Amino acid sequence: MSKQEKNIVNSIANKLEIVLYKNKITILGLSKLLAVDKQLLYRIMKREHIPNILFLELIADYLNCTILELIDEKFFLDINVYEKLDIINKNKYKNYRVYIYDNDFMNIVNNEFFGIIKSLDIKIFYKVNKILQDGYYLLRENDNILKEINIISVGTNLIIALINNKEIRLNPNKIMVVAKLYKTVSIIQSEEYAIKILK
Repeated sequence: MSKQEKNIVNSIANKLEIVLYKNKITILGLSKLLAVDKQLLYRIMKREHIPNILFLELIADYLNCTILELIDEKFFLDINVYEKLDIINKNKYKNYRVYIYDNDFMNIVNNEFFGIIKSLDIKIFYKVNKILQDGYYLLRENDNILKEINIISVGTNLIIALINNKEIRLNPNKIMVVAKLYKTVSIIQSEEYAIKILK
């Protein structure tokens, strides 16, 4: 296999790994869904075989993507994007496909993602119910309003947030965590990330 073919097989296998992981199915289960030989899928997953165009069409159709999206190094993620922090009203969103070139994505792929538009950016969050590390989080306040908070330190009994340039101590048992910020992506396309609206 040439280097380009290896990259293509790796991209396909990565996307199939996401499908297996998110749907909690085996290669055998996926082969039954696609009505293909499990050995062929197994060889692709082991990065030992480049599939023909008919097989690529079959996988792309199953993943609801184009063949180019399938063989591209970038991952793609279909998310609901809200115009405001108020995601309580689940009906006010648009569907976007976000293209991500990030090796860390595989570590969090099993989470539920959503986005919030802020100026010319989309902030991509994934749902969590507690704070385990520093970063930006969405917290729900008593009046059901969401607020984005910068967490700078996490301990077992104490969390320190930076709010209005002041360190504020928070009790982890008294806050309602909604989501953690994954990436902020510019609506104006860049090399590493791109976005398109889905119909």
